[in-house]
Amino acid sequence: MSPTVLRIVAVSVAVSLASALAAPNSSYAQRLDEPREPGSIGGGPGGTGGGPGYVPPRPPESKSYSTPSTALSQEEHLDRVIARYTRAIALDPNDADAFSGRGNAYHRKGEFDRAIADFNKAIALDPNFADTYNNRGYTYEKKGDKDRAIADYRKALEIDPSLQEAKDALENLGATP
Repeated sequence: MSPTVLRIVAVSVAVSLASALAAPNSSYAQRLDEPREPGSIGGGPGGTGGGPGYVPPRPPESKSYSTPSTALSQEEHLDRVIARYTRAIALDPNDADAFSGRGNAYHRKGEFDRAIADFNKAIALDPNFADTYNNRGYTYEKKGDKDRAIADYRKALEIDPSLQEAKDALENLGATP
């Protein structure tokens, strides 16, 4: 796979994970803090795993943005994901993961300036968040800002030298790690 495809896959995984929480009619959309009945998945005695608050991952065969009762366009889906992250940020304005996740969703929508603003906030909250530097670098790259992209990919590698996506991105940009 090309580095661009790998980065898209990484962003897609983050958005897909959030989509499990965004689908209103899905058992996967149950809030983590909702009580479970004993014997239900993650419930009390007899539960099938994960302990209290456990929500199983979306089955691999479910690859669309639809639920049994409604089909969403990708933009509507991303708007819901962004709304979920925005609510998470309202509950905990120091959640670097939420800012980074919302930045990924904005990137997917093509709202690069908003994505960069969220990545900046995530980095301010957690300056050792290598993936966020990598994702911001990719966003700068999509905007055509090669110098900032290279700087972010290098910073990501400084934090996590094993981050192959950043290595591949630098190579594709003709830069050295």
